[in-house]
Amino acid sequence: MREVLDKQKNGSELSELGSGLDELTKINDTWACMARKPRLFAPGILYHVIVRGNQRQKTFLKDRDYQVYLERLAHYRQKYGVTIYAYCLMPNHVHLLLECSKTPLAKYMQGLQQSYTQYFNRTYKKSGHLFQSRYKAILCQKDAYLLELVRYIHLNPVRSKLVGRSDRYPYSGERAYLAGKPSILVDPGPVLRMIGGKAAYRRFVQEGLGQGHREEYYEVEDQRFLGEEEFGDTLRREVEGDAVRPKKKRSISGLVADLARGLKVTPEILRAPNRGWTVSRQRTLIAYVVVRRGGFTVKEVAAYFGRDSTTISSLVSRYESKLPEQSELRKEVEKLARFVYTSRPDPMCHVDMMCVLTSLAMFHSLVFLARYIFQLMDCRCHLSFLTTGYTHSPVNVLETGLHPKP
Repeated sequence: MREVLDKQKNGSELSELGSGLDELTKINDTWACMARKPRLFAPGILYHVIVRGNQRQKTFLKDRDYQVYLERLAHYRQKYGVTIYAYCLMPNHVHLLLECSKTPLAKYMQGLQQSYTQYFNRTYKKSGHLFQSRYKAILCQKDAYLLELVRYIHLNPVRSKLVGRSDRYPYSGERAYLAGKPSILVDPGPVLRMIGGKAAYRRFVQEGLGQGHREEYYEVEDQRFLGEEEFGDTLRREVEGDAVRPKKKRSISGLVADLARGLKVTPEILRAPNRGWTVSRQRTLIAYVVVRRGGFTVKEVAAYFGRDSTTISSLVSRYESKLPEQSELRKEVEKLARFVYTSRPDPMCHVDMMCVLTSLAMFHSLVFLARYIFQLMDCRCHLSFLTTGYTHSPVNVLETGLHPKP
C-alpha cells in the first residue's frame, strides 16, 4: 500500500514539475518576444519620450516639484543642445517631443532623471527608484508626425480631464505656442511656420479635441518606430552606416529639369518667387518626388528652390497626407517618378569632357589657320611642328624668323 502511495506521490510531483517546466517555457518565450531592442541614435532624429513613475506612482506631488523638473529640463537642454518641440508633465508620467544634436538621448535623459530623483528623494525622505528603469523612446518620422504629436502631447491634460482647455495647464509647452514666443524650453517658431501662425495652430488644436487617446502612437513598428512602412528599416540602415536614400546618380538640377519638362514648365519658373496656385502646385509635386523618390533631403530641395526647409517639409508632409484619398494625385506622382529611374544622362555630368573636346577643336583650328597664313606669305619657315608630330614648338619658329625664298 505504501509503495502505491509513494508511486502516486512521485507521479503527482513529476506532473507538477512538468507543468512548472511548461510555465517556465511559456514565460521564456514571452520574454524572448518582448526582448528590449537596443536604442538607436543619430543627430536630428525626432523622439517621443515617455517617462512613467515606478509602479505608476506619482512623480510630482507639489507645484514646486513641477518647477524643479522644468528647471532641470531647461538646464540639460542647453547643456547638450537638445531641441524640445513639446512637453507635458502629468502627475505620474512625462511626455517629451525632442531632437538631439551630437549628444545621445541616453546621456540627456540620464542627467535629467537622476538629478530630479535625487531632489525628490531628498525632499520627501525616500530612497530607491522614482521612475521606471527604462523610459520609452519612440523614433518618429518628422515630416509626417511632428505636427500631430505636438498637438497630441499638449492635449494630454484635457484628455485626462485635469483642465478644460489646454492653455490652462501650466506644465506643458502649449502657452509658448499660443504666445508665439520662445521660452527657455520651447521655440515654437518652426512648427508655427509650418502650420501658418498662431491662429492656424489654435484651430489645429481645436480640431484635435475630439480625437481621444491614439493607440497607434504607442503600438509602433518593432517597438521603436512611428512612421511609414519602410521608415524603421530606412532609419536602421542609416544608423548602421548603410545608405538610407537611393544613390543620387544625377544632380538635383538635372532631375528637376526632367520633372519640369513632364509638367510643361521650366525650372526657372519653379524657382522664381511666383506664388500662383498652378506654379505652387507644380513646385510642391516636384519637391515631393525629388525628396521621396529622388533620394534628396528636404534641406537640399529647399536650397535649390530658394525656400525655407520648414516650408518644404510642411509642403511635402501635406502633399503626402492627400495621396491615400486622391487616386489622380497618386497617378500623377507615379508618372513623374518614372523620370527618377530613367538612365537618361545628366548634361552636368559631361561638362568636363565637353570642355576638353572644345579646347582640342579650337587648338586644331588654330593650327590649320596658322598653316594657311604661312602658305599665303610664301615663307620658308620651318613647319615641322605642324606636319611631323610637332617636333618643334612655335616658340622656336618665332626665334628663327621668317626667311623669304632666294
